[in-house]
Amino acid sequence: MSPAPKPFNHDHYHPQATPGATGRIAPTKTTQAQQASTTTPALLMDFHTITLDHYEFMQDMLDRGKQLKETDPKTVYYIEAFIDDRLQWTEWATDEEERESLIRDAVAAGFTYTVETEIQ
Repeated sequence: MSPAPKPFNHDHYHPQATPGATGRIAPTKTTQAQQASTTTPALLMDFHTITLDHYEFMQDMLDRGKQLKETDPKTVYYIEAFIDDRLQWTEWATDEEERESLIRDAVAAGFTYTVETEIQ
């Protein structure tokens, strides 16, 4: 009776290798460079995705900062002019130049005045 055949080991078979006396070749060991070459594309994609997400986040923050600067609070002035504690006129000024012009008008007419500043 002949011995039972050994099971075929697929890990050791290489169709392009020249088989030895047994028809099998020794298994090849995977080098670190080969392992790195198989994982490097995945790592690069992870790095790319993370840095792209970070870049987009920073651009959004930059855009929001610009929007906040554009919506800085504006100062407006409310001017009241009086003669003998009687209100003569009121006016809104949207900048300092307009406020100064209204104050000059009140003083030139002999009025006393009050200025209220509001931040909107």
